[in-house]
Amino acid sequence: MNNANIIGLLLLDKPKGVTSFKAITKLKLLLNLSKVGHCGTLDPNATGLLLVLVGIATKFQYQLTQTNKVYFCSFILGITSTTDDVTGIIIRKEHVSNIDIKKMKKIFSMFEGNILQIPPMYSAVKYHGKKLYEFARHNVSVQRMAKRITIYKIDFLSCSANIVYIKVNCSKGTYIRSLVRDIGKIYGCGAVVKDLRRYSIGQFTVKDALTFQIFNNNTSKLIHKNEKYFITYNTLLTWRKNKYFEQDKIY
Repeated sequence: MNNANIIGLLLLDKPKGVTSFKAITKLKLLLNLSKVGHCGTLDPNATGLLLVLVGIATKFQYQLTQTNKVYFCSFILGITSTTDDVTGIIIRKEHVSNIDIKKMKKIFSMFEGNILQIPPMYSAVKYHGKKLYEFARHNVSVQRMAKRITIYKIDFLSCSANIVYIKVNCSKGTYIRSLVRDIGKIYGCGAVVKDLRRYSIGQFTVKDALTFQIFNNNTSKLIHKNEKYFITYNTLLTWRKNKYFEQDKIY
């Protein structure tokens, strides 16, 4: 099929080390398209689901960005960094062993519900027309306004040495790096994100997404052969009419 007829929603599994912007740019080049947008940035160090809207389907961007997200995350206790993850400059480091799981779970419960969260300096949140990371890259820290978000559930999965593994179900606008930073503060030793993977956005899950490698090798055939990876514009219209986007799954 002609690439001009590729209009709809693509589910992409973003790999580690690639910015969301670069991933979208790559798709534009592969598909020879001029209008492509995504529904929620992932950190370069993060992996997982990226919703990519193609052509006039970009009109659905607002609806899709309003939905809830599910993340799987591992974080390291005893470290504080400039970026709130392992990619930043380490500010403080201390030895942590024998994690108090009961204490950790109690801290998790403190963050569940409607809370105010301060975004990290290394983020795309704007301050006086400039993105926060533009200030951070010049070692300038600015006062950030706390934003209201909702953490529906934090599940403790396991721990090993000073690393904790969790699953987070949250609203739009949630920064997992900020959540981990604040958990570390209350625990008393600091914490940074080690690995982060976005599992779902609303009804869509990463298990149905194209891997970047497969997409790179066999673009147009995969788009039209497998409906799991590509939702047509007409299907999106039907879903909006039936309020499908408002039916968030709780995983």
